[in-house]
Amino acid sequence: MSNKHFHKQLSIVLVGAYNTKNFSLLRLIDFGLINRCDEKNSEEYYDGNIRKIELPWCVIVVESEKVIFQMKTTSEQFGDFHLFKDLILSVLNLFITTEVKAIGMNAHYFIQLKDKKEWHKLGNSLIPKQPFLSALSKKEDDLIGTMHLKLQYENFFDISSKNELNIEVRPLFKNEKNLYKPHSILVGFNGHFDVGGDANEGVETITTYIDDIESKYSTFSKNIIKECLENGI
Repeated sequence: MSNKHFHKQLSIVLVGAYNTKNFSLLRLIDFGLINRCDEKNSEEYYDGNIRKIELPWCVIVVESEKVIFQMKTTSEQFGDFHLFKDLILSVLNLFITTEVKAIGMNAHYFIQLKDKKEWHKLGNSLIPKQPFLSALSKKEDDLIGTMHLKLQYENFFDISSKNELNIEVRPLFKNEKNLYKPHSILVGFNGHFDVGGDANEGVETITTYIDDIESKYSTFSKNIIKECLENGI
């Protein structure tokens, strides 16, 4: 099997009683969460409603009751994962008295398949087309294709609090110019955790599961492709 990851995106979302006024590049530097040497290579935007801090290796977006951390990646490497992990844990600890309602851990993998035949086989394995073709009185051909598949696995993670793993698979198209490659797809994962307002539980959840984003999610995406192409229709 020749398919391979050619791009990856990783993000963490904290949902809670966060305020854009409490976040600033200078404050994060003063509290030691960001190295001062990154300051000159960073940019900050703030309009009173949204604050965006762009570091050389990470983008932080603060909205009303939400903080999004997105690690910068290239086609060659997955960014500085340890810096990324330490920053999120440091933010949680800095605002340890702030209510945290939920955490999202997200990873998108962009995978190029060998050819058009393999691309269609994957789609037909995920969603068999024959029932639709029969219902529409059409013959099987390349004019019907899978556009977007979503699955939800409740309580996927072995913890007492409510959680779920959401999985999506969809093709990439030519209008996605910065990511598009012929016969390529996106496999995405969203691990959602309800943490009941306790920032300490948020720290524990991040500490326990963030490494899965870099390792297990990547393996999951490859296994999905492998199962479909080797054992699918």
